[in-house]
Amino acid sequence: MFTNDEAEEFCLVPIWICILIASADEKIDHSEVKKALKIAREKRARANEQIIDYYKKVAEKFEVNLKGYLTLLPTDHNKRVDFLVERLERVNYFFSKMEKEVAYQLYLSFRDMANKIARASGGIFGLLSVSFAESKYIDLKMISNPNEIQV
Repeated sequence: MFTNDEAEEFCLVPIWICILIASADEKIDHSEVKKALKIAREKRARANEQIIDYYKKVAEKFEVNLKGYLTLLPTDHNKRVDFLVERLERVNYFFSKMEKEVAYQLYLSFRDMANKIARASGGIFGLLSVSFAESKYIDLKMISNPNEIQV
C-alpha cells in the first residue's frame, strides 16, 4: 500500500493539522498544543477500529514530531501556512491508495481533530472559541471527502 517513506509521512498528518489550526491566527496558543497532545492520546485509545492502528503509530512520536515541526517550520505566517496546506493536500494521494471506508474514517477523524484544536482556546464558556483565521482552515478543504471522489 505505502512505501516506508509514505507511511512515515502519512503519520505526520495530525501534526500538520495541529500546527495549521493552532497557528492560523499567527500565534500558537499553549492550550491548543496541549489539546492536540490529548487528542492524539485519546484517538490512540478510542479511535474507530478501522483506524486505531494508525493512531497508535501516530501517538508513538506525536509529541516529539510536534515539537520538532514547531521549531523547524518557517516563522513567516504565510510561508508556514503554504507549507502546511501543501502537505495536507498530499492526504488526497494517500487516500487514493486506501480502502475507501478507511480513508473516509480518517477524513472524519482529521476534521474532528481540527475542530477540537480550534475550540481549545479563547471564547467564553466555549462560545466564539474559533477565531476567524481558524475558521478558514477548520474544515480542511484541501482534503477531499473520499466518499465524494469519482473513480
